[in-house]
Amino acid sequence: VTVTDAERAKARRVTRPTFDATQPPPPQLTEEERRAAAERERERAEKAERRAARALAPIKRRVLEKRILLRPHWAEDDRRKRGLINRAKFEQVLRIYALWPERDRDVKALVATYAAGDDDMEYVRFCKDVEPRGHRGRDPYIRELLEAEANARPCPEVSVCMRMALNKAAKIRRRRAEAEEAAKLALLGQGPAVAATEPGAPVRGTARPPCDVFTQFVYPEAAGAQPVTNTQQYSDGREGFSRRGRPPPVPSTRTITL
Repeated sequence: VTVTDAERAKARRVTRPTFDATQPPPPQLTEEERRAAAERERERAEKAERRAARALAPIKRRVLEKRILLRPHWAEDDRRKRGLINRAKFEQVLRIYALWPERDRDVKALVATYAAGDDDMEYVRFCKDVEPRGHRGRDPYIRELLEAEANARPCPEVSVCMRMALNKAAKIRRRRAEAEEAAKLALLGQGPAVAATEPGAPVRGTARPPCDVFTQFVYPEAAGAQPVTNTQQYSDGREGFSRRGRPPPVPSTRTITL
């Protein structure tokens, strides 16, 4: 291992060690404690988001109704284009347009959401949140920022329409597989048993009694079929026999090919 001069100079500037080997290590959290802490942090973040949304709702409504343009008032004092403004100036502009919250908890939620440092507020982010979307917004600068963020957002691997089509196709395949399985069980005489209406009555099966393949398909007359007239105008090669001698039909399903 080679130690460079820059690393030696950096080591000389260290006046005290970052840890004490003589002291016991800090206690480590268990998996359950870490999971509980993460859950509490998530609940705290969700609660803060709900409070901020409740505080912004009347501001959004008034900005949309009165067509208020807020950003130019703060942009005049933001010469370095940092997107930050003094809190006193931020509150002053909102009070001019009667947008400052009346309740203390809404004020705290608003300040905690857009505070940047000790005495600065992120006015550009605030304008993006309260500016009406689409053609209803009056500020072209904020509209360009919103469009740029929307264009910079990564596209999903599978679009929403394709996901809906895939889910629908999966449901059709599942129903078709279930129907084919039920038809196979019915052909083998292993259909589900259905209880009779009267209590104590014998349980009967929904499928036909089993018989050999020759009786079912090759020689239908052996299964008790009688010659009948074809009255439904269809032809499957066995018009001369009744339905008793035919195997149960397989339910037809429509399949979407993607």
